[in-house]
Amino acid sequence: MPDWKFEAEDTIADGGLHGRLLLAKATATLSRDDHQVEVGVGTNVLDSPLHALEHLLKELRSCPGSTDVQPGDVVTTGTWTDAYPVKSGESWSASFSLPQALLTVHFED
Repeated sequence: MPDWKFEAEDTIADGGLHGRLLLAKATATLSRDDHQVEVGVGTNVLDSPLHALEHLLKELRSCPGSTDVQPGDVVTTGTWTDAYPVKSGESWSASFSLPQALLTVHFED
């Protein structure tokens, strides 16, 4: 951002900041085209993105025959659910066990 001036919405859209921090025993239900894909919990997050990345690298290196993180790999850190590939035409949503609006995104070409 020019002169490091931005609105909160810019950093949220860019993934630089979170829109909200939830501190509770909560679940997130991830769905694709109205079909449940996974239910995740806040305890899946390992304190910080760096701790999550460190944990991933340690686990990979402890598995005989496993490869390390490679250029081009997508690594998500601190997520409630796994990251899944998306296709054009799909709609994905996340709903929460706490009072939180349903989040939905539709992917198009």
